[in-house]
Amino acid sequence: MIVSTDNQDGKKVCAKCGEEKLLKDFHPIKQSSDGRRSQCRECVNKVRRVWWKSKPEEKRKNREYGCLYRKRNYQKCLEHGRKWREKNPEKCLESGRKWRKNNIEKKRKENRKWAKNNPEKILETNNHWRLSNPDRVKRKR
Repeated sequence: MIVSTDNQDGKKVCAKCGEEKLLKDFHPIKQSSDGRRSQCRECVNKVRRVWWKSKPEEKRKNREYGCLYRKRNYQKCLEHGRKWREKNPEKCLESGRKWRKNNIEKKRKENRKWAKNNPEKILETNNHWRLSNPDRVKRKR
Protein backbone atom coordinates (compact mmCIF):
# COMPACT_ATOMS: atom_id res chain seq x y z
CA MET A 1 0.00 0.00 0.00
CA ILE A 2 1.38 3.40 -0.93
CA VAL A 3 1.02 6.06 1.72
CA SER A 4 1.43 9.69 0.79
CA THR A 5 3.83 11.85 2.74
CA ASP A 6 0.93 14.03 3.86
CA ASN A 7 -0.61 11.08 5.76
CA GLN A 8 -1.91 12.65 8.97
CA ASP A 9 -1.86 9.56 11.20
CA GLY A 10 1.58 8.38 9.98
CA LYS A 11 0.53 4.76 9.49
CA LYS A 12 1.11 2.20 6.79
CA VAL A 13 0.09 -1.41 6.10
CA CYS A 14 2.88 -3.99 5.85
CA ALA A 15 2.93 -5.82 2.50
CA LYS A 16 3.99 -9.07 4.18
CA CYS A 17 1.98 -9.43 7.41
CA GLY A 18 -0.86 -7.06 6.48
CA GLU A 19 -0.82 -5.22 9.83
CA GLU A 20 -1.24 -1.46 10.03
CA LYS A 21 1.75 0.04 11.82
CA LEU A 22 3.35 3.42 12.48
CA LEU A 23 5.76 4.72 9.84
CA LYS A 24 8.63 4.47 12.32
CA ASP A 25 8.11 0.68 12.22
CA PHE A 26 9.28 0.65 8.57
CA HIS A 27 12.91 1.07 7.47
CA PRO A 28 13.61 4.25 5.47
CA ILE A 29 14.30 3.84 1.74
CA LYS A 30 14.79 6.66 -0.76
CA GLN A 31 13.29 4.84 -3.75
CA SER A 32 9.82 4.61 -2.20
CA SER A 33 7.20 7.31 -2.73
CA ASP A 34 6.61 7.60 1.04
CA GLY A 35 10.27 7.11 1.94
CA ARG A 36 9.66 3.78 3.74
CA ARG A 37 9.98 0.09 2.82
CA SER A 38 6.84 -1.86 2.00
CA GLN A 39 7.57 -4.48 4.70
CA CYS A 40 7.72 -3.63 8.40
CA ARG A 41 10.94 -3.96 10.37
CA GLU A 42 9.66 -7.07 12.13
CA CYS A 43 9.00 -8.93 8.86
CA VAL A 44 12.29 -7.80 7.31
CA ASN A 45 14.20 -8.96 10.40
CA LYS A 46 12.51 -12.39 10.30
CA VAL A 47 13.59 -12.83 6.67
CA ARG A 48 17.13 -11.68 7.49
CA ARG A 49 17.45 -14.11 10.42
CA VAL A 50 16.39 -17.02 8.20
CA TRP A 51 18.81 -15.93 5.47
CA TRP A 52 21.78 -15.66 7.85
CA LYS A 53 21.03 -19.08 9.36
CA SER A 54 20.99 -20.63 5.89
CA LYS A 55 24.30 -18.97 4.88
CA PRO A 56 26.93 -19.71 7.58
CA GLU A 57 29.81 -19.04 5.16
CA GLU A 58 28.42 -15.59 4.29
CA LYS A 59 27.97 -14.87 7.99
CA ARG A 60 31.60 -15.83 8.68
CA LYS A 61 32.86 -13.63 5.80
CA ASN A 62 30.75 -10.72 7.02
CA ARG A 63 32.10 -11.10 10.55
CA GLU A 64 35.69 -11.22 9.27
CA TYR A 65 35.10 -8.10 7.19
CA GLY A 66 33.64 -6.31 10.22
CA CYS A 67 36.67 -7.22 12.32
CA LEU A 68 39.03 -6.02 9.61
CA TYR A 69 37.11 -2.76 9.19
CA ARG A 70 37.21 -2.06 12.93
CA LYS A 71 40.98 -2.70 13.00
CA ARG A 72 41.60 -0.39 10.04
CA ASN A 73 39.27 2.34 11.34
CA TYR A 74 39.89 1.99 15.06
CA GLN A 75 39.68 5.68 16.00
CA LYS A 76 36.62 6.25 13.81
CA CYS A 77 34.82 3.30 15.45
CA LEU A 78 35.77 4.52 18.95
CA GLU A 79 34.39 7.98 18.19
CA HIS A 80 31.20 6.54 16.69
CA GLY A 81 30.66 4.38 19.78
CA ARG A 82 31.32 7.29 22.13
CA LYS A 83 28.80 9.49 20.32
CA TRP A 84 26.19 6.71 20.35
CA ARG A 85 26.65 6.15 24.10
CA GLU A 86 26.26 9.91 24.73
CA LYS A 87 23.02 9.96 22.72
CA ASN A 88 21.64 6.73 24.27
CA PRO A 89 22.62 6.60 27.96
CA GLU A 90 19.44 4.75 28.96
CA LYS A 91 20.10 2.01 26.38
CA CYS A 92 23.68 1.66 27.64
CA LEU A 93 22.51 1.29 31.24
CA GLU A 94 19.84 -1.24 30.30
CA SER A 95 22.28 -3.22 28.16
CA GLY A 96 24.80 -3.29 31.01
CA ARG A 97 22.17 -4.44 33.50
CA LYS A 98 21.04 -7.19 31.16
CA TRP A 99 24.61 -8.37 30.56
CA ARG A 100 25.44 -8.43 34.28
CA LYS A 101 22.24 -10.34 35.03
CA ASN A 102 23.09 -12.96 32.39
CA ASN A 103 26.81 -13.17 33.31
CA ILE A 104 26.84 -13.16 37.12
CA GLU A 105 29.80 -15.52 37.54
CA LYS A 106 31.84 -13.81 34.84
CA LYS A 107 31.23 -10.42 36.49
CA ARG A 108 32.22 -11.78 39.92
CA LYS A 109 35.42 -13.17 38.47
CA GLU A 110 36.20 -9.79 36.84
CA ASN A 111 35.49 -7.97 40.12
CA ARG A 112 37.77 -10.29 42.10
CA LYS A 113 40.56 -9.86 39.55
CA TRP A 114 40.17 -6.06 39.66
CA ALA A 115 40.18 -6.04 43.48
CA LYS A 116 43.32 -8.20 43.54
CA ASN A 117 45.10 -5.82 41.13
CA ASN A 118 43.89 -2.62 42.87
CA PRO A 119 44.24 -3.08 46.65
CA GLU A 120 45.06 0.61 47.18
CA LYS A 121 41.79 1.68 45.55
CA ILE A 122 39.86 -0.79 47.72
CA LEU A 123 41.50 0.67 50.85
CA GLU A 124 40.80 4.21 49.69
CA THR A 125 37.13 3.40 49.02
CA ASN A 126 36.74 1.60 52.35
CA ASN A 127 38.34 4.48 54.26
CA HIS A 128 36.14 7.01 52.51
CA TRP A 129 33.04 4.97 53.41
CA ARG A 130 34.12 4.68 57.06
CA LEU A 131 34.65 8.45 57.30
CA SER A 132 31.30 9.14 55.61
CA ASN A 133 29.37 6.66 57.78
CA PRO A 134 30.78 6.81 61.32
CA ASP A 135 27.46 5.76 62.85
CA ARG A 136 27.44 2.52 60.84
CA VAL A 137 31.02 1.48 61.64
CA LYS A 138 31.35 -1.11 64.38
CA ARG A 139 33.81 0.06 67.00
CA LYS A 140 36.50 -2.26 68.31
CA ARG A 141 36.49 -2.75 72.06
